[in-house]
Amino acid sequence: MTISDIVAMNPDYTINMIKPIIRKLSKLEMVEVAGIAYRGTSIARTFKPTKTAHLVLQDIFQQEYQSFRELFTDNSLLISLVKSEFTKNPEKEEIDRLESILENFKKKTSGGV
Repeated sequence: MTISDIVAMNPDYTINMIKPIIRKLSKLEMVEVAGIAYRGTSIARTFKPTKTAHLVLQDIFQQEYQSFRELFTDNSLLISLVKSEFTKNPEKEEIDRLESILENFKKKTSGGV
């Protein structure tokens, strides 16, 4: 997809708005040049997501979440639930794991009762 293609799909944006976004995403290694496309008499680079883009997003999310978490007191249950979203466990195993997390959280907050 070229920058012009992105603008064509989103008329609220301009090429001058999209170029710095693509540049930033490229620096973060979230997009890469996929090839060259001919558009009439012009040549344009095409971009595609990198194979590691999801990991970069996950890292950014975790960093932002950590900053958010520092605003609150003990959120160990919430952290465990968020971490579970990033795993690829089968459904039954994931449910058992989440139940275990909840049981541990109950014990911790109720003084071990």
